[in-house]
Amino acid sequence: TQMEYEMLKEKVLQFKPDMIIVGYYPNDPELTKKFSEKSLATIYKRNIYTYAFFWDRIVNIKTKFAARKSNNGYTGYVHELYKEDFKGRKLMESSLNGVIDLAKENNITVVVIVLPQFFGDFKNYEFTEVFQTVNSITSKKGVLSTDMVQYFKGYEIKELIISFEDAHPNKLGHRIIADVLYDTLTSRIPEIKKNVKA
Repeated sequence: TQMEYEMLKEKVLQFKPDMIIVGYYPNDPELTKKFSEKSLATIYKRNIYTYAFFWDRIVNIKTKFAARKSNNGYTGYVHELYKEDFKGRKLMESSLNGVIDLAKENNITVVVIVLPQFFGDFKNYEFTEVFQTVNSITSKKGVLSTDMVQYFKGYEIKELIISFEDAHPNKLGHRIIADVLYDTLTSRIPEIKKNVKA
């Protein structure tokens, strides 16, 4: 969320968007090292696939190591990201508020979709505090947020991710997200609802 806020300020506003869709993932409060746009690390990551691949593997290893140190493994690690005194959570909250406030200043509609942690079991989903935390921010700002967990409950996690090494949504996962987004936007955003009916 911090990186999205910085990108919005530095790059996105020049394109004068009328809507911003924020895809929020449960690990957003992680503390990440920021590199300048002109740093070698940034340039290499964007232009050299092998460098980007190994960089991603190193980040994964660090995350797994942090999870092992946490109580209850990766599950405990994610829960710790949402403790009220955790610095990353405070930065996330500040950044999400910043995105919403800056968008409103520029008459841009904001929609937030909260993706699930693709880990464990959707039927007994453990990370309910993620949506609660995000929704506590968006509801105060009058911004629509959608909890995606309910739409994935009929699937096994392995059906929805690229691989267990890369637990991002695959083609099916993105299709579900796209369908929910379409239904949400056309039924709950007044300007879009009006145009669809027309």
